[in-house]
Amino acid sequence: MTAIDPVSRTNTLGAATQPTSASAAGAASLGTDYDTFLNLLTAQLRNQDPLDPTDPTEFVSQLTQFSQLEQSVAQTAQLEELAALERNASALSGLNFLGRDVEAYSNRISLSNGTAAFSYEVLAPGDSMEVRVYDDNDKLIATLGAEKTAGRHSLVWDGVMDNGADADAGLYRAELVAVTGEERTPAGQIIITDRVEELRFGAAGAELSLQSGLVIGSASILSVKDVPPAVAGV
Repeated sequence: MTAIDPVSRTNTLGAATQPTSASAAGAASLGTDYDTFLNLLTAQLRNQDPLDPTDPTEFVSQLTQFSQLEQSVAQTAQLEELAALERNASALSGLNFLGRDVEAYSNRISLSNGTAAFSYEVLAPGDSMEVRVYDDNDKLIATLGAEKTAGRHSLVWDGVMDNGADADAGLYRAELVAVTGEERTPAGQIIITDRVEELRFGAAGAELSLQSGLVIGSASILSVKDVPPAVAGV
């Protein structure tokens, strides 16, 4: 994954509305070329043979092309400004998630202190259901029984792998599959609950860094909850 830097509430957001160097360079180049064309056109008209004047059709065609190019550059600049405004809005909305617990769709679960608690949503039930857990090498290490009724259910993995050994703490890929005979097909979504610790802003927009180490997009969030204040002495 491409590295992305934490968002700045001042400089980064302010800079996002500036036009890109590409659009600025295009506009400057267009202006120079247009001025050069007009100077050449004026000189040619001034020095043309009055008895055999140049056909103005070609001039009109070139002027039209310059006009269309000018409009294209202007539209590109406007689209870049709109995109920057959208990124700013996404970043500002992401600030509201900081320090809060969120529920979100994710194909990654966190195993910590011997447990990984998460939920799953059954969308396409089969004869039976499984939650399959994979390591970083995409090797299947645990197969967990799951409810086959449609809807949302909770599950806790105790970290025990299919071979009887305990898995190390960390992040694992999980998927919900429907089992029909020998066939296994994706059948729903994994849902995690985690706390937002940091807002990051990359090329894809606002991304949230969670306490477990996961990074998710704001579009995957299902709900947000305030964290109860800590009680003194507890």
